[in-house]
Amino acid sequence: MRTRAVMGTNERGAMLIEVLVALLILLVVMVGVMQLFAAALVSSRGSDARTELSFRAQQAVEVIRMANAIVRSAGGNVPSALTAGKTGLTLPIAAPVQYRELPSGSSDAYWNFWGPNATGVIESENPRYVIGYEIVDGDTNGSPGTWLLRVVARPRRAGSYLEVKGTGQSNKVVRYVAAIPK
Repeated sequence: MRTRAVMGTNERGAMLIEVLVALLILLVVMVGVMQLFAAALVSSRGSDARTELSFRAQQAVEVIRMANAIVRSAGGNVPSALTAGKTGLTLPIAAPVQYRELPSGSSDAYWNFWGPNATGVIESENPRYVIGYEIVDGDTNGSPGTWLLRVVARPRRAGSYLEVKGTGQSNKVVRYVAAIPK
């Protein structure tokens, strides 16, 4: 004799409710996972931006160090490509330099030295970052016999991945310091 399982009247729809509850739990878990991915993406982009700023700051330091070394090795004779009128630097370094920003466009002074035509520290017009430098006397800062070259790189506009959350300001910066022998 064949028997058929018969559902009771109060069990109808139980399967549907179980599936809906399972889907709701899955949805909650997936939303949490997607938020983690979004946070990881923002963190990764911020890290990429900091890496690029660090690279540009280091590049500026190395260009200034190299130019100073070339002039010093030439006995103080400044090659025409390294004159103050072309670079914005007085070489060899003999005095502190107040904070200066590197050019950001072809109409700016010293663009041909810092821009794409020469050193390439600034890779294009209106770059995403601002690079500035200053030179201080290491003798007064605890590093006798050296000039301290301080380079600061920061995002040019708000809304970047280095923005201080919720402020609309990009005041996070990369600072790079190097010593140059006197």
